[in-house]
Amino acid sequence: MRQQRGFTLIELMATLGVMAVVATLAVPTWQSFMVRQQVDNDVRALTRSLAMARSEAVSQGVDVSVCPYAITATEPTPSDCSQDADWQHGWVVYRGRGNTVPADARIWVKDATASSFILSSRSRVLFSARGTARGSNNTWTFCGNGYVREVLLAPSGRVRARDGTEAACS
Repeated sequence: MRQQRGFTLIELMATLGVMAVVATLAVPTWQSFMVRQQVDNDVRALTRSLAMARSEAVSQGVDVSVCPYAITATEPTPSDCSQDADWQHGWVVYRGRGNTVPADARIWVKDATASSFILSSRSRVLFSARGTARGSNNTWTFCGNGYVREVLLAPSGRVRARDGTEAACS
C-alpha cells in the first residue's frame, strides 16, 4: 500500500484559521507603525531644514528663511511663501527674507506631507548671519493618529525634537 503525501482538508483549514487570526492582530499594529514612521520622517525633515538654514546663514553670512510655500495650480515649484502658517503643503529653505522665493535663492524644498497634521503659530523662520532665529520660540506639532511629536526652535537657533501630548492636536 502506498503512503499518501500532502495535507488533509482539516489540517489546511486549521492552518488558514491560525493565519487569519495572526493577520487580524498584525494589521492594526503595522498601520500604527507606518504612521509613526511617517510622522518621524516629517519631524526629521523639518529638523534638518532648520539646521540647514542656520548653517547656511552662518557660513554664507546672509539671512536665510524657512517658510511654508503657497500652493498654486500654475506653479508646481514654490515661488511664494504662504502667509497662513500652513506647513502641510511643504516648505522651502532659501536665501533672503522676502515673501517671494527666487529660483536661484532656493536651497532646499520639502514636498507636501499627507502623513501628519502640522500645527504652528509662525509662517516664517528667519535665521540671521549669526545663526540666531529672529522672533520668539516656536513649536511645530506633528499629529498622526494619536502619535504626537514636536519640533522646538529657540531664539538662539537651537532645534530639538521631543514627544508631544495628544491635547496639543485638538
